[in-house]
Amino acid sequence: MAESKQPNDGFGSRQIAGLAGFAASHAKAVVAGLAALSVVLGVAAVVGLRPASGADSLVPKAASASVATDAVRKDFGGDPIIVMVEENLRPLLLTTDIGRLLQLEGCLGGRTPKGVIPYGGANGPCAAIAKSGSVKAVYGPATFLNEAANQISGAVGGELQAVASKIRAASEAARKQALAQGLGEAAAKQAATAAGAAEQKRQLVVLARLQAQSGLQGLPSIADTGFVTQVALDPARGADAPNPRFSYLFPSRNAALIQVRPRPGLSGAATRELITNVNKATKLSIFKLKYGGRYLVTGAPVLAESLADDVAGGALPLLLVALLMMGLVLALAFRVRLRLLPLALAGAAAAIVFGAMALLGLPLTVAAVGGVPVLIGLAVDYAVQLQARTVEAEANAGVERESEVVVAAASFGGPPIVAAAAATAAGFLALLLSPVPMVRGFGLVLFAGVAVALVVAFSGGSAALVRLRPPRIGGRAASQLDASVRGAGALLGGLRPVRFIGEKLGALRQLSAAKPKAVIAIAIVLALSGWIADSQLQVESDITRLVPAGTPALVALNSLQRETGVAGEVDILLSGERVTAPETLKWLAGVQKGALARWGFSEKQGCRGASLCPGVSIADLPIGTAKTDAEVKAALAAVPSYFRSAVLTENGRAALAAFGVRLMPLTDQQKVFDDLRARVSKPPPGVTASVAGLPVIAAEANARLADPNSRRWITLAAVALVALVLLLVLRSVARVIVPLGATVLATGWASLLLWLLGVELNPLSAALGALVIAIATEFAVLISERHWAEMRAGRNSAAAISRAMATTGRAVAISGLTVVTGFAVLGFSDIRVLRDFGYATVIDLAVALLAVVVIVPAGLRLLAARAAAPPEAGEAGT
Repeated sequence: MAESKQPNDGFGSRQIAGLAGFAASHAKAVVAGLAALSVVLGVAAVVGLRPASGADSLVPKAASASVATDAVRKDFGGDPIIVMVEENLRPLLLTTDIGRLLQLEGCLGGRTPKGVIPYGGANGPCAAIAKSGSVKAVYGPATFLNEAANQISGAVGGELQAVASKIRAASEAARKQALAQGLGEAAAKQAATAAGAAEQKRQLVVLARLQAQSGLQGLPSIADTGFVTQVALDPARGADAPNPRFSYLFPSRNAALIQVRPRPGLSGAATRELITNVNKATKLSIFKLKYGGRYLVTGAPVLAESLADDVAGGALPLLLVALLMMGLVLALAFRVRLRLLPLALAGAAAAIVFGAMALLGLPLTVAAVGGVPVLIGLAVDYAVQLQARTVEAEANAGVERESEVVVAAASFGGPPIVAAAAATAAGFLALLLSPVPMVRGFGLVLFAGVAVALVVAFSGGSAALVRLRPPRIGGRAASQLDASVRGAGALLGGLRPVRFIGEKLGALRQLSAAKPKAVIAIAIVLALSGWIADSQLQVESDITRLVPAGTPALVALNSLQRETGVAGEVDILLSGERVTAPETLKWLAGVQKGALARWGFSEKQGCRGASLCPGVSIADLPIGTAKTDAEVKAALAAVPSYFRSAVLTENGRAALAAFGVRLMPLTDQQKVFDDLRARVSKPPPGVTASVAGLPVIAAEANARLADPNSRRWITLAAVALVALVLLLVLRSVARVIVPLGATVLATGWASLLLWLLGVELNPLSAALGALVIAIATEFAVLISERHWAEMRAGRNSAAAISRAMATTGRAVAISGLTVVTGFAVLGFSDIRVLRDFGYATVIDLAVALLAVVVIVPAGLRLLAARAAAPPEAGEAGT
C-alpha cells in the first residue's frame, strides 16, 4: 500500500516505532521476559489479592453523614457485629442459659483474667480475640444485667453500711449519756444495747419501705430470677414480654442482641479476622444454649465481608469462563495466524495490573472484578489492531523482513491506537467524580491498565509476531484445526439470527452512505430522548439487594429484622462543651420521644411495624432529679463505666443516642433520616448535633446516585476530558468532531435502551456513561483516523470510508464483540451488582458499536460534502 512508504508524523509515532523495533530486534528476550513477568505477577495476584473489606467500599460516601459516622466510630467503636440470640426470653434469662450467655459476652469482649485459660483453649477464638485487642466494647443482655446487679448491690451495700454506722452511733451515744449521768459500766452497756436495738428497728422500717418500693428481695444477682424478671421483662404485657425500655437488648419475646463494637481504625484484615472469631466462638460447645436457642452472627460489617468473600470465591471461575468465551470469539472471527495472541497479551496485561495491585496492598473490589473484561477487551483491541495492520503490511511486496513488517505496522497503526487509548484513559478519569469509593478505584485501575496494555501490545505483540511462527511439526493438524474453525465460523454466520443482524447492519450502513443528514438527525432525536429518559432510570445502592439472596449473612440479617423489627443502627451524635448539661439531656429526651412516636414505636407494641426503635442513649442514663451541671456530673460519675462509655466519651465532649432502623427502600429510609436531621437542627447552645450511621451514608448516597444530574456531571466530565485529549493529540477539530459526536450520541441511545428494557442501575453501572464514552471513543477514533490515513494515501472520502470500515472497522468489530462477550459472562454471576453491571454494559457497548458503525461513516461523509462545497473548500485540510 502506498501509505506504508510515507513517513508518519502521528502522535507518538517515533516512540512507538522505537519500542516495536527494540522488541522485534530482541524478540526472544522480550517474549520470555514478558511471559516470566506475567507469571510472577499473576501468581502474586492470585496469592496476594485480598477482597475489599468493610461496607464503606460498597456504598457511596456522602460528606456530612460520613464525617459524623467516622466521629462515632472513633469515639464509640466501629459498626457493630450483631449476635442475635434466638431463644424465648424466659428460658434464656431465667435458667442457667444466662450464665452461658455471660460467658460468651466475656469471650467476645476479650475479657480473660490473667492466668486463666480462655474459653475454648489457648488457641481458640476467645484467646484470639483477647490477644488481638480488636474489640472496643461488647453490649449484651447478660453483661447488662450483671452490671446492673453489681451496681444495685453496691448501692444496697452502701445503705447497709450506713445503717450499721447509725446503729453503732446510737449505741455509743446512749452509752456516753449513761456514763455522764453517773451510771455504772453495766448500766451504760445496757443502755447502749437498748438504743442500738431501737435504731435497728427504725432502720429496718426504712429498708422495708425501700424494698417495697424497689421490689428487691435481697442483694440482686444475675442468678436472681426475680431481679432479672423485674429488669428485663414486663409481666404486665405477658410472662415473656420484654421491657420496651431495653428493646436494644431484648427486642422481642424470642430474641436478645449482643453488640460487638470493633476497635476504632481496625483494618479490613483485622475486621475479617474478628468476624471469623466471633462466628467460631458462637459455635463452641461451652456456650451452647440448653433450651433450643441458637446464635446468628450478622450486621453491616458481616454482610460486607460476605460480599467480599463471594467476590473472591466467584471471581476466578467467572473470569476463566470469560477468557474462554473471548478466546472462542477471536478464534472464530479473527482469521489470521496466531489469532489467540491478542488474548494472551491481554491476559499478560491483566496479570501485570492485578499483580501490581497485590504488591501495593490494594484490595480486590467488586468493581475491580467487573473491570477485568474492560481491561482485557481494551488490550485485545490494541493487539488486534496491531496484528491486523501487520497482516496488511505483509501484503506489501516492498517489505521483506518480518521485523520491518512489524515496525512498519506499529509506526503507521500505532498513532491512532495511542490517540484512542489516551482519550479512553481520560474518559476513565471522569470516574473519579463518582461518590462510590470502589468506582473511583475502578477508574484508576482502568487508567493504569490502558497504559500497561499499550506497552504490552507494542512490545510483547511485536516480539511475538516476529518470534512465533507456526511449527513445522504438526502443521497439518494446525491447518485442519484452522479449517475447522473457519467452517464453524461460516456455520455460525449462516444462522438466521446472525444473518438477520448482518443484514440489518448492512442496511444501516447503506442508509448512512445514502442519507447521512437524515441518519444524523434521527440519531440526535434518539439521543435527546435517551437523555430525557435517563432521569427515569432507577438506581439501587442498597447493599442487601446487591449480594446473593442465599448469602448466610443476608439470611441472618433478614432473620434479625423479622424477629426484632430492625436491622441497622442510626445515631445522633452530640458534640461540644454542654453535651451533659441538664437542658441538653432534656432536649435530647424530647427529640427521642418525638421521633419514636412519629415513626411508629410505642411501649405497648414495641418495635413491631415501627421504622425507628430506641437504642442505647445518654438521655436514658439514671441521673435522677439532677438539675444542675454539678448534680448531673455527680450522677454520671456514679454510673458504672460499662454503661457510661457506651454513650459518653471520657472527656465528656461527645455523647450518643442510638436508634434501630428497619430495612426499607433507601428512599423511605431517607425520609426517616431527614426527619431526624430536622429535629436536631437547633440544639441547645454549646452543642452541635448530627445524624450518623452506615444506613445514613447509604441513603444519602442513593439520593446522589439516583439524581440524574450527578450522572450527567460524570458523563460531561468524560466528554470534556476526551475532547481535550483528542484536540491535543490530533490537533484538528475536523478529526475530533466525528468520533466525539458519535460517542456522545451513543450515551443517549444507551440510556434510551436501558429505560425501554427496564434495566435497573446500581452503584457500579451508574457510572456507565463514562465507560461508554471511553470505549466508544476508542473504536470511533480508530475508524476515523484510518479514514484520514486513507485520504492522505490518495483515496477520495467514499473510498477511504469503505477501506476504513473493511479493515480497521472489521478489527473494531472483532474487539467489540470480544469485550461484549466478556461482559455477557458477568450476567451469569450470582452477585447481583456484577450481574446487573454485566447486563447494562452489554447493552451500552452494543449500542456504542452500533453508533460507531452508523454515525462515524455518516459524519465523515457530511464532512467530505462540506469540504467539497465551494464556499468551504479552504477548510478541507483542517
